[in-house]
Amino acid sequence: MNTAGESASFSDSAYVSSGCIVLPREQIYVQADILTKIRPPDDLEVPLLSKKTLVSMISPGINTELYSELTKHETNVFALDCVPRMLSRAQAYDVLSSQANIAGYRAVIEAANNFPRFFAGMCRVRCYVLINFIFFLVSYLVSSSSQVK
Repeated sequence: MNTAGESASFSDSAYVSSGCIVLPREQIYVQADILTKIRPPDDLEVPLLSKKTLVSMISPGINTELYSELTKHETNVFALDCVPRMLSRAQAYDVLSSQANIAGYRAVIEAANNFPRFFAGMCRVRCYVLINFIFFLVSYLVSSSSQVK
Protein backbone atom coordinates (compact mmCIF):
# COMPACT_ATOMS: atom_id res chain seq x y z
CA MET A 1 0.00 0.00 0.00
CA ASN A 2 1.39 3.39 -1.03
CA THR A 3 1.01 6.32 1.31
CA ALA A 4 2.23 9.28 -0.73
CA GLY A 5 0.30 11.93 1.17
CA GLU A 6 -0.56 10.24 4.43
CA SER A 7 1.31 12.82 6.53
CA ALA A 8 -0.53 15.64 4.74
CA SER A 9 -3.94 13.92 5.09
CA PHE A 10 -4.24 13.15 1.37
CA SER A 11 -5.11 9.70 0.07
CA ASP A 12 -3.34 8.08 -2.85
CA SER A 13 -6.62 8.11 -4.76
CA ALA A 14 -6.68 11.93 -4.49
CA TYR A 15 -3.26 12.05 -6.16
CA VAL A 16 -4.27 9.57 -8.87
CA SER A 17 -7.52 11.40 -9.62
CA SER A 18 -5.53 14.61 -10.19
CA GLY A 19 -3.24 12.90 -12.71
CA CYS A 20 -0.31 11.78 -10.56
CA ILE A 21 1.36 8.41 -10.69
CA VAL A 22 1.90 6.96 -7.22
CA LEU A 23 4.81 4.53 -6.99
CA PRO A 24 6.49 2.65 -4.15
CA ARG A 25 9.45 4.53 -2.69
CA GLU A 26 12.04 2.12 -4.07
CA GLN A 27 10.68 2.44 -7.59
CA ILE A 28 10.81 6.24 -7.47
CA TYR A 29 14.59 6.17 -7.00
CA VAL A 30 14.95 3.82 -9.99
CA GLN A 31 12.68 5.71 -12.41
CA ALA A 32 13.09 9.39 -11.49
CA ASP A 33 15.94 11.55 -12.74
CA ILE A 34 15.03 14.57 -10.59
CA LEU A 35 13.88 14.25 -6.98
CA THR A 36 12.58 16.97 -4.67
CA LYS A 37 12.61 16.78 -0.89
CA ILE A 38 12.15 19.27 1.90
CA ARG A 39 14.43 17.49 4.35
CA PRO A 40 17.94 16.34 3.48
CA PRO A 41 18.35 12.71 2.41
CA ASP A 42 19.36 10.21 5.06
CA ASP A 43 22.34 7.85 4.83
CA LEU A 44 20.27 5.12 3.17
CA GLU A 45 19.00 7.46 0.44
CA VAL A 46 22.38 8.89 -0.62
CA PRO A 47 23.46 5.85 -2.70
CA LEU A 48 20.01 5.75 -4.34
CA LEU A 49 20.57 9.34 -5.57
CA SER A 50 23.66 8.39 -7.56
CA LYS A 51 23.84 10.27 -10.90
CA LYS A 52 20.47 11.94 -10.25
CA THR A 53 19.45 15.52 -9.49
CA LEU A 54 18.30 16.42 -6.00
CA VAL A 55 16.38 19.61 -5.21
CA SER A 56 16.29 19.94 -1.44
CA MET A 57 17.22 21.91 1.66
CA ILE A 58 20.52 20.22 2.46
CA SER A 59 22.48 23.12 4.04
CA PRO A 60 25.83 22.15 2.47
CA GLY A 61 27.72 24.58 4.72
CA ILE A 62 26.44 22.77 7.80
CA ASN A 63 26.04 19.22 6.43
CA THR A 64 29.49 19.01 4.86
CA GLU A 65 29.70 15.22 5.18
CA LEU A 66 26.33 14.79 3.47
CA TYR A 67 27.36 17.15 0.67
CA SER A 68 30.65 15.32 0.11
CA GLU A 69 28.84 11.95 0.05
CA LEU A 70 26.38 13.27 -2.54
CA THR A 71 29.22 14.58 -4.72
CA LYS A 72 31.04 11.22 -4.44
CA HIS A 73 27.90 9.60 -5.86
CA GLU A 74 27.86 12.22 -8.66
CA THR A 75 24.53 13.64 -7.50
CA ASN A 76 23.62 17.07 -8.88
CA VAL A 77 22.44 19.10 -5.89
CA PHE A 78 20.27 22.22 -6.01
CA ALA A 79 20.28 23.44 -2.39
CA LEU A 80 17.13 25.52 -1.98
CA ASP A 81 18.37 27.01 1.27
CA CYS A 82 21.40 28.49 -0.51
CA VAL A 83 19.45 30.55 -3.04
CA PRO A 84 20.09 34.26 -2.36
CA ARG A 85 17.03 35.73 -0.68
CA MET A 86 17.49 39.35 -1.72
CA LEU A 87 16.99 38.94 -5.46
CA SER A 88 13.43 39.43 -6.64
CA ARG A 89 13.95 36.71 -9.26
CA ALA A 90 14.89 34.27 -6.49
CA GLN A 91 11.86 34.94 -4.29
CA ALA A 92 10.00 32.04 -5.88
CA TYR A 93 12.73 29.74 -4.54
CA ASP A 94 12.86 31.28 -1.04
CA VAL A 95 11.94 28.26 1.03
CA LEU A 96 13.30 29.65 4.28
CA SER A 97 10.79 32.49 4.46
CA SER A 98 7.87 30.38 3.28
CA GLN A 99 8.62 27.66 5.86
CA ALA A 100 8.91 30.28 8.61
CA ASN A 101 5.65 31.85 7.45
CA ILE A 102 3.83 28.51 7.62
CA ALA A 103 5.31 27.81 11.06
CA GLY A 104 4.06 31.21 12.24
CA TYR A 105 0.53 30.55 11.00
CA ARG A 106 0.54 27.15 12.65
CA ALA A 107 1.74 28.62 15.95
CA VAL A 108 -1.12 31.12 15.95
CA ILE A 109 -3.71 28.46 15.16
CA GLU A 110 -2.39 26.15 17.88
CA ALA A 111 -2.32 29.03 20.38
CA ALA A 112 -5.89 29.99 19.46
CA ASN A 113 -6.98 26.42 20.04
CA ASN A 114 -5.58 26.52 23.59
CA PHE A 115 -6.71 30.07 24.44
CA PRO A 116 -9.77 29.91 26.74
CA ARG A 117 -11.66 32.86 25.20
CA PHE A 118 -12.04 34.86 21.99
CA PHE A 119 -9.23 37.04 20.68
CA ALA A 120 -9.90 40.76 20.96
CA GLY A 121 -9.69 41.19 17.18
CA MET A 122 -12.57 38.77 16.71
CA CYS A 123 -14.93 41.07 18.63
CA ARG A 124 -13.98 44.21 16.72
CA VAL A 125 -16.63 43.97 13.97
CA ARG A 126 -19.41 43.35 16.44
CA CYS A 127 -18.25 46.34 18.53
CA TYR A 128 -18.19 48.59 15.44
CA VAL A 129 -21.73 47.54 14.57
CA LEU A 130 -22.87 48.32 18.11
CA ILE A 131 -21.11 51.70 18.12
CA ASN A 132 -22.60 52.60 14.73
CA PHE A 133 -26.07 51.56 15.93
CA ILE A 134 -25.74 53.73 19.05
CA PHE A 135 -24.45 56.65 16.95
CA PHE A 136 -27.38 56.24 14.55
CA LEU A 137 -29.89 56.00 17.42
CA VAL A 138 -28.51 59.10 19.19
CA SER A 139 -28.43 61.13 15.96
CA TYR A 140 -31.99 60.02 15.14
CA LEU A 141 -33.22 61.00 18.59
CA VAL A 142 -31.42 64.35 18.42
CA SER A 143 -32.78 65.11 14.95
CA SER A 144 -36.33 64.07 15.84
CA SER A 145 -36.27 66.11 19.04
CA SER A 146 -35.08 69.18 17.13
CA GLN A 147 -37.94 68.76 14.63
CA VAL A 148 -40.54 68.66 17.41
CA LYS A 149 -39.78 72.24 18.49
